[in-house]
Amino acid sequence: AMRIGALIDPALMPEPLPIEAIADDPAVTTHVAGMLEKMSDGSLALTDFDFIRQTVFPRMRVALQTQLAGLGRPDDLTLLAREQVGDDTEFVYRATWGDRRMRVTLSIGPDGGLTNFVFIVPGTP
Repeated sequence: AMRIGALIDPALMPEPLPIEAIADDPAVTTHVAGMLEKMSDGSLALTDFDFIRQTVFPRMRVALQTQLAGLGRPDDLTLLAREQVGDDTEFVYRATWGDRRMRVTLSIGPDGGLTNFVFIVPGTP
C-alpha cells in the first residue's frame, strides 16, 4: 500500500530494508535462534508469546512449522536492525540455514515473549 502511495507522494516510499550487520546482543540472538528452532520442530508453546489468542495458536504453530520444517536452529543469525516500538523491541535478522536465507522481523515484549514476527524470503515483495 505504501508503494502505491509513493507513486503519488515519493515521501511515502518505505525505507529500504537494512543489509549491514549492527552490534548484536548475544542473549537476544540466542533466544531468537531458539524460537526459530521451536517453530521449525513444532514445539512452540503458547507461553512463548506475550499476547496471542488461544484459538489462533494451534493453526499458527502448524503454519510456522510448515514454513520452517526441518530447518532447525539457524546456522547464522545476523542482526540488521533494532528499534523500540512502544514497550516492545523489534529486531530484524538475516537467518541462514545452509544455502537458504530469509529475513526475520520479530518483536519481543517486556516479559520476553513474542508479540509479532514476519518471514521474508529474498526476492519476494
